[in-house]
Amino acid sequence: MSTAYGVESVALEQMIENRSSGEDGGLQKLQSLGGPNGLCEKLRSNAVCGLSSTDVETARGIYGLNHIPGRKLKTYLEFLWEALEDTIIRILAGAAVVALLVAIFYEKTVSSFAEAV
Repeated sequence: MSTAYGVESVALEQMIENRSSGEDGGLQKLQSLGGPNGLCEKLRSNAVCGLSSTDVETARGIYGLNHIPGRKLKTYLEFLWEALEDTIIRILAGAAVVALLVAIFYEKTVSSFAEAV
């Protein structure tokens, strides 16, 4: 444990990362620390008033900034790749290609290209 507080920064990080999971969830960890009030006591804080300015500086030195990093966002190509893994999308794309090939090679009219797609 850290010397100034009764909770390690790693335990707090795990609580935040696993806050909605089941077995190793953050809620169970929070309950093991005595709930919100128990966590406040271990962090030498007050649920109503918060920390004093000197306590804030001490906590920043131990735990770092009070910031939760954002999750990595998926790119458009990742979404597209996931969509192409769906069987229905593959069937529909195949049907569109077949319809376009039929329009190109057999009907040979300008309007048939638009009708196929």
